[in-house]
Formats: sequence, C-alpha cells, structure tokens
Amino acid sequence: MLADMKSDDTIKSETKADQIHDRIKQSILKGEIAPGEKLVISQLAERFKTSIIPVREALGRLEAEELITVVPHTGACVKQIDLNTLREMYPLRGVLEGYAVRLASERLTTTDFHGLTRIIQQMDDAIADRDFVLMGELNTEFHMMIYRASGNQTLIRLIEDFLQKTFLARLVFRFKPFRARESNREHRRIVDALEKGKTAAAERLIIRQSEKTLELLNRHLESPDEGDEIE
Repeated sequence: MLADMKSDDTIKSETKADQIHDRIKQSILKGEIAPGEKLVISQLAERFKTSIIPVREALGRLEAEELITVVPHTGACVKQIDLNTLREMYPLRGVLEGYAVRLASERLTTTDFHGLTRIIQQMDDAIADRDFVLMGELNTEFHMMIYRASGNQTLIRLIEDFLQKTFLARLVFRFKPFRARESNREHRRIVDALEKGKTAAAERLIIRQSEKTLELLNRHLESPDEGDEIE
C-alpha cells in the first residue's frame, strides 16, 4: 500500500524527479504499492515535500517503463498484469534465461559460486523470518548473478526488461509462501549442476522455475483468496 512506503521520503537532491521515480519504482517492485493502487499526484507531492512538476515527470517515466498506467484527467495507478500477458511473456523469458545459463556456465568463477551460495543462505534466513518481499529480491539477485556472468550485455538488458515487465513474479512468495523453500532447494541444485559442468541440467532447472512461477501466478490471479502455508 502507498502508506507502507518509507516515512523518510523528503527529497533533498536537485534531481527530484529521479529520486521520486526511484522511490516509487522500488515500492512497486517490493509490493509496497499494490497492483491497481492509485497514485495521486497531489498526495505524492505532499509526501515528498515538493511541487507536482517532478512528480508528473517521475510518473511519466514509470509509465514509459510500463509499471504504471496514466489516464488523462483521471490519474495514475500501478499496472496490473493480466494472465494473457503473463502467458505470452514467460516462455520468452525462459528462452532468454536458458541461453544466458548456457553462456554463463563457461564463465562462472569460484567467486561467483561463493556469491551464489551466500545469496542462497540469505534466502534461507529470509524464509525463516517470513520476509517474502526480501526473498523475492534475493531470488532476482541470484538469477541475475548467473545471467550477468554470460557477458552478453544485450541479453542481460533484455532479461532485465522482461523481469521488470513481469514484476509481479517477485511477489509470488507473498502470494504462495510454500513455494519459497522449494525454490531455494532448486537454487542449490542449479549451483551444484553448474559447478559440475552439467549445463543442460542447470538450464532445465532455470526454465522449470519460470514455468512454476507462471503456474502459481495463474492460480493466484484466478483465485486470489486461496491460501497456502509455508512448509
């Protein structure tokens, strides 16, 4: 919810629009502002202690990034992703991510593997604390560490763009808490496969994770009140 945004929201820098954009964007990606929630320019200007001009500029950038929808003379709201969009985008994500794993498998270093193992432990801690927003952030960090090792900057940008456009996926652990432990067990298997040079196995695990996320988001969007407890 908009009210859940951090209280220290006073903008002090000259680049007000940049900071407002970044604050709102992070709140959307973390689920602090829910899909469909309205963004009232006057309220945002008051919260950030600024005029409406940088707020309008920030919202314009968020609209260009397809995170919000702006309706003239009505206002803005956080974009909701429909099932058809998810069903179209996830297979494409899987293709890109699978290719990135293939490229990365020959480039991952000992330092990279230590970093991946550290993130897995941090995810274990987040699960224990039932901090599923953090779990979603760490999950993205884990995957992007692998994809960046591919060295293909165009591919990395494409994946990052897909991740942003399917930002709802970061919240899957809030919607379906039971998925968190299962997902992290898969992360361990991915790292193990990559360390042993089993690239095809790692690629299959990555793609299957994407498929499972789509299945769970389908279930959530079709039956949002359905509850699932963590194992």
